[in-house]
Amino acid sequence: MIRVNVHKKLSPSNLNQKVKVIYRFLNFLGERNIIDQECISPFKKYLDNRIFARNGQKKKISEGKMNSVKIPRIISDFLIFLQNNDYRSVNQYKKRILSFEKFLGVNGANIDLFLEEGKEDFLFDQIEKYENMISSRVSNEEITLATATRDLNIIKLFVNFLYSKKLIRKKYTIPIYLRGRSKRDNAYVPKQKMIELMNTIYDYSHHVKRDLSIFLIIVDTGCRPIEISNLKFRDIDTIERTLSFECGKTERRKVKISTEVMSVIKDYLQIRNNYNPKTDNLFINCKGEPITSSYINFIFYSANLKAFGESLYPAKAFRHTYITNALEEYSFERVSKAIGHKDWKSTYYYYNRSTKRLLANTLSKNPL
Repeated sequence: MIRVNVHKKLSPSNLNQKVKVIYRFLNFLGERNIIDQECISPFKKYLDNRIFARNGQKKKISEGKMNSVKIPRIISDFLIFLQNNDYRSVNQYKKRILSFEKFLGVNGANIDLFLEEGKEDFLFDQIEKYENMISSRVSNEEITLATATRDLNIIKLFVNFLYSKKLIRKKYTIPIYLRGRSKRDNAYVPKQKMIELMNTIYDYSHHVKRDLSIFLIIVDTGCRPIEISNLKFRDIDTIERTLSFECGKTERRKVKISTEVMSVIKDYLQIRNNYNPKTDNLFINCKGEPITSSYINFIFYSANLKAFGESLYPAKAFRHTYITNALEEYSFERVSKAIGHKDWKSTYYYYNRSTKRLLANTLSKNPL
């Protein structure tokens, strides 16, 4: 293992983990008198030496840092402010605010400058530059959108700290296009995976025409599951091939759908009465009641399990895919209106996606 570690340049921690596994197994055998202690002692000695060396190195580094790094006064006051307000993980906040201080230093600014009054405009000018730098790193896939949000959250807290000291008169809000969770990143469905899921629904669903209609509407329009749940009979025009979507997140909008999708919907409409409908909702469950957005998500979840053995592509991934592809062919304003974004910043998020990944995965045309 040591030879492999040296020649393949594996990390020391990787080697240590493997040694620990063997050491625990040998202890297990030793407790049952299958082997004697002589077989175990070399591994114990090795691990003891590694732990000693690692602790000594950490101590040396930390002492060196303490002696060489002087924390600016404003950062010390800021960290005390966080502790007094019961914020946890202050060390993580310290690391991120020091990154902002380093950024200011590169731009020729001292962070202690903001202890003075009248520096509000300069502060927000620097924050805007910091946002642009972070946005660029997200676009280049150097950091995730979730990391960007955490980096800017410390700026928000820092501004709140200055506000509490009455050094500035306004607060900071993280831009919508730089807010995100890690699960949202790279939610993109390749064409072949779409086809596999469509075939899985066709092969295994107990309500093929209904579930296939729902699946294809989301693929074809990028709508939300809740918008499909809200569809009524009056919202479909089979002649013009349009659907009218509405939900609490957006205003009512009319969207054109493809001939193929409308054909599948018409097949569903022919058997809809078999569900004994109790409502005028377009899609209903076995009891004749409106289908819920949760159940639509369950349709995608079940298809994923059948096709891939795990849930890889939820319904929202198809919405993200639709928007990403649409921005490659159509204007920003047209896409934002078609998908029902109230704020253009929500659409702007999709510009922060990997160009390399898009070149590999973007479809030249709709997969239908």
